Amino acid sequence: MFELLENIFTNNMISTLSLVILTIELAISGFLLYKRRLNKRFAAVGNSAIRPAKSALPSNVVMATGNEAESQTPRNYNEVKQIAKKNKIKESKGDVVYYVICGFILFLLAVIVIYPLYYIIIASISDADAVMSGDVWLYPVKLTFSGYGSLFQRDDVWRGYFNTIAYTVLGTVFNVVLTIPAGWALSRDYLPFRKLITTMLIITMFFGGGLVPYIIVCRALGLYQNPLILIIGGGVSVYNVFMCKSFFSSNVPKEVLEAAQIDGAGEVRTFFDLILPISTSIISVMVLFYAVGHWNNYIDAYIFNIDKSFYPLQTVLDGLLSATNVGEGEVVVEQMRIATQVKFTSIIVATVPILVLYPMIEKHFGQGVLVGSFK
Repeated sequence: MFELLENIFTNNMISTLSLVILTIELAISGFLLYKRRLNKRFAAVGNSAIRPAKSALPSNVVMATGNEAESQTPRNYNEVKQIAKKNKIKESKGDVVYYVICGFILFLLAVIVIYPLYYIIIASISDADAVMSGDVWLYPVKLTFSGYGSLFQRDDVWRGYFNTIAYTVLGTVFNVVLTIPAGWALSRDYLPFRKLITTMLIITMFFGGGLVPYIIVCRALGLYQNPLILIIGGGVSVYNVFMCKSFFSSNVPKEVLEAAQIDGAGEVRTFFDLILPISTSIISVMVLFYAVGHWNNYIDAYIFNIDKSFYPLQTVLDGLLSATNVGEGEVVVEQMRIATQVKFTSIIVATVPILVLYPMIEKHFGQGVLVGSFK
C-alpha cells in the first residue's frame, strides 16, 4: 500500500498539493457562506420573535417602535445565537442521519488526501531502514535530517534549483505576455478573421503533429540542445487562451470601452490602462498554471539533450533516483537506503517554492478560475 502511495505522490506531488489547497479553500468558503446564511436566518428568526406582527398582539399590548425597537434588535452574532436558541428548530432524525453520513464521507476523503502528504513529510525525517521496513506510518521513527543534509551538499542540486527558478520566472512571464493579449483579442467581436482563428486554435486542442515533428521544427530554429527551449517551448496553451477569452467577454462592459474610445484612448492604451488593472484574477491563475508547469518540467531536458549544467531541479532529482538503482549485493541495499532518503526529501524540497507562491495569489485564484471557466 505504501509503495503505491509513494509512486502516486512522487509523480504528482505538486498537482496533488494544489488540489488539496484548492479543496480546503473551497471547503472554508462553503463554511463561511453557510455561516453567513445561517446568521441571516437567525436574524430573521430573532426579528420575528422580537417584533411580532400587530395582528398577533393582544389589544392591550403596544408594539415597541423607534429607539425601543432598535434596542431590542440583535446587534451581533452572539445575541442572534441566544435568540435562535429560544426559537430553535429541531432537526428530524433523517436530517441528523444525513449530516452524520456526509460528515463521515468528508472526513474519510480528507484522510485519504491528507495522509499520503503527511506520510511523505514524516518519512523524509525518519531513518531509511525504518521507512523500508514499514515501521513509519503514524509518526517519525529515529528522527534524522541526514537526507536533507546529503541532498543540499550536492552542487548539482543547488545549480538545478537556480536553473529551475530562472526557467520558471522567465518562462511564466513569456507565457503570460502571449496568453493575455491573445485572449483579449479573441474576445473582441471586431477582430478580423476571428472565427477562423478560433477554429484553427480549437483544432490544435484535438490534433497534434507529435513529438518528432516538434523536435524537427525546434532543430530547424536552432533550439535543439539549447536551454532556451525550456523557456519558450510551448509558449501558449490554447486552453488558457480560451479561459482568458471567456474572462474578458464576461467581465469587461462595452460601456467602459465606449467611454475610453470617446476619451480618445486607442487599443493599446485601453488594454494597458483599462483592461490589465481589472484582470488581476485571471493573470494570477495564468501565472500559477504556467509556473507549476515549468516547475514540474523535467522531460524536455532529456528530449532536447540539454547539457547537464543547465538541467532543471526535477531532472537533477530524477537522475539521482536513477543513479541509486544500480549495484549488487550489499551495494544494492545501501543504494536503496539512499534512494529512500532522496525520494522523500526531494519531494519536499521541490514542493516548497510552489507552496510559497500559492498564498501570494490565492485571493485571486478562485475568482479567476470560476469567472474565466468555460460555460
